Amino acid sequence: MLTPDQIGRLGELIVEIGFSRPVLGKYKRGLFRPTFLGEKYPSVDYVIDVITATGETVGFFFVQVRATMQERVSETRLGIKVDADKFERLMALPIPTYLIGVDLTQEAAYVVAASRPRNGGVSSITTKFNLAEDAVRERLYEEVCEFWSQYKKSDFQSEFHDG
Repeated sequence: MLTPDQIGRLGELIVEIGFSRPVLGKYKRGLFRPTFLGEKYPSVDYVIDVITATGETVGFFFVQVRATMQERVSETRLGIKVDADKFERLMALPIPTYLIGVDLTQEAAYVVAASRPRNGGVSSITTKFNLAEDAVRERLYEEVCEFWSQYKKSDFQSEFHDG
């Protein structure tokens, strides 16, 4: 039997591997570069860079990972637990954020956006968006790229100028 810390870390590793795999479909390359933020960061576990074919970052998003070894709630839902305040903090971040539930018994990770208010915490998520599927990773890549394409770096004016 695994400890809660071992369950969490194994789930994080499965997610990291999932984001590190290249897609074989439309892009035929890696799309993401995951960076683990450590256990002290309050709201998220990973910052995931969205990268070009040459490895340049074109945007990023945050991920909170929840792993379980419990039986599924149903065939289409994975039971995970995220307290309401933690989910609210995740949802309040002004960039794309996602919750990923990991079924350790099947070594499968499922992605959902943290963008819809909920009454209370999260007790389960859909298994519709499996991180192992190229089409899911490709669509996630495109979704985050669409978000960042609306951001104009030239609009930002800092007072911290060098000369």
